[in-house]
Amino acid sequence: MTRPVAVVGLLLLVGFAALATAYVNPENFNWLGSWQECRTVVANVTPSWQGQYCTVNFPPTAKNSSFFGLSLSIGLCAPSVCSAEDLVQIVNFTESFNKTSEFGDFTHNGSITCQPLTPPALDTKATVVIFILSIFGLLILLGSAYDVARGWMEESPHEPPAARIGINASAEARLRVEEYTPLLKPPARPEGQPARISRLGQVLLCFSALANGKKVFHIGQSSDGTIDCLHGVRFFSLCWVIMGHSYVFIIPFLNDVAVTPTIFARWDFQFMANATFSVDTFFVMSGMLMAYLYLKEYEKRGGKLSVPHKVMMYFHRLWRLTPPYMLVMMVYVPLFGYWSNGPFYPADGIEVDQCRDTWWTNLLYINNLVMTDKMCMGWSWYLSNDMQFFIISPLILSLIYHLPKVGMAVLGGLVSIQAVSTGLIIYNDPTASTPGGGGGHGLQGIENNPWFLEVYIKPYCRVGSYAIGLAAGYLLYKTKCTIKIPKLLNCCLWLFFWVMSVFVLYGYHREYNHDSMGLDWRIFYWSLSRIGWSVFCAWMMVACATGNGGFVNSILSWKAIIPLSRLTYCAYLVHPIVIYTYYLSRRELFHYFDYEMVYLSVANVAFSFGVAFFVSLAFEAPFMGLDKVLLAKKAS
Repeated sequence: MTRPVAVVGLLLLVGFAALATAYVNPENFNWLGSWQECRTVVANVTPSWQGQYCTVNFPPTAKNSSFFGLSLSIGLCAPSVCSAEDLVQIVNFTESFNKTSEFGDFTHNGSITCQPLTPPALDTKATVVIFILSIFGLLILLGSAYDVARGWMEESPHEPPAARIGINASAEARLRVEEYTPLLKPPARPEGQPARISRLGQVLLCFSALANGKKVFHIGQSSDGTIDCLHGVRFFSLCWVIMGHSYVFIIPFLNDVAVTPTIFARWDFQFMANATFSVDTFFVMSGMLMAYLYLKEYEKRGGKLSVPHKVMMYFHRLWRLTPPYMLVMMVYVPLFGYWSNGPFYPADGIEVDQCRDTWWTNLLYINNLVMTDKMCMGWSWYLSNDMQFFIISPLILSLIYHLPKVGMAVLGGLVSIQAVSTGLIIYNDPTASTPGGGGGHGLQGIENNPWFLEVYIKPYCRVGSYAIGLAAGYLLYKTKCTIKIPKLLNCCLWLFFWVMSVFVLYGYHREYNHDSMGLDWRIFYWSLSRIGWSVFCAWMMVACATGNGGFVNSILSWKAIIPLSRLTYCAYLVHPIVIYTYYLSRRELFHYFDYEMVYLSVANVAFSFGVAFFVSLAFEAPFMGLDKVLLAKKAS
């Protein structure tokens, strides 16, 4: 060993003895030291060296009783001339002097990770991504400039208004009449009137930040058939998702991890402990919209949809979701390691092997079924489920349209599949009955989480919520969103469903409070709780859509929420990235404090929607515009 290594070994001898003794009280699994102070150490000797921050990671064992599968991490400041082998020898040497050590032979069980002294150079993937981003930036700049120039030219006083847009007086009048025609079915161009915007111009306008920003913030009169309350349901549900992730993702970064069971056991914390039900709200909403819109279109076409029409329906869905999804992945995975630094921050990112083996499962929307232990963008499981449900929906809805009783029986069967499959999985593997059971939190360690891998992400354990949404959409279609319910009955129904929702949110409290009611109760709860919550959500949406929502509908239909509702998809894609960028960049551990957690949660919501706005302008809105341009070209 070199002299610096011997010095470090002497320092670690004292440090490890103290840390191992403290580990008898397992409240802290991260002993960081000072990352910043370490990086300021410089030794002007021969050979010269500076402080390099490294982390020693001990995996959980039966002896050390690690909480939630978290490993013990100890920070050390080593001379930059030390090799990884030197540090391994030091750790094993100091452990041999500690009689209370329960870590075992570090060489076999542990690992050492050292932070780079200087920012790493861009690799090939990062360089390619930056080049592609530059192209998008150029297109946005050109599109915005073209939009401004076109607007300036149209304001020229030398031409009458009708001539500036290339239509005659009668067509101008017709445009005024159809001012509020829904955007999904724009008025046809008058015959004989050429388009004043070239195809290239239309493509450039798709990338205009000005035009796309106006679309996001536009609050206009609702078109016929719009269910206004869904804007609020979409926004508030995603806020619940982000806040829930804010609490869960922070667990590995607490300096008192052992306090977590106490927090989850609190009665007032159950709303956050059960934030996973927010996802079922999205499944219900997605199913309801699918049924309502599909059946209306199906009726217009006389109960028949041609194959080309069905193909275009799937194309629209893929084109709407896939480009922003893949582009966010393209930016996040190769570049995440370059964004920040700190004692936690991973130079290679937080995805397993940077998704090189699993990215295609995301592209095909099957990452909830294939290679789930290495899932890329662990939160994207929802998108796969939703796409899979969308694919089978037309067949079910066509059956409902022609044979309502048979179709509703199929929906009932899907609900039963969810209940039975969930119960059987938990019966065969009781560890799958507890969120976090088996270890792993957030994006790290999901391969050790039976509840997540076996139940939470599987389509056969979630399809019932979507089926309930389909049934609700069918009800709105049949009644044309007009259901008159007597006031007293309406109040009784609201009370009943509110009680059901409270039972769902607080029904698992005793389990969190270490007052287990047994495996039978856990099977019963998880088999039916999501179905119960889905029924509550379906009632809430149907009641609001049919004029029976009262003040609830007033809140959910508030027009100020509409712009935020339009950003929910991009916000869902980026919010874990936003959260983890901050958590991993911390120089010190968090100490759990309710007010700070509320502040962090609200900040995560705000920052996520802020980032989502720019992602929408760059990746989502342009492709939605290109979809219309391509279809217009095909129609012409």
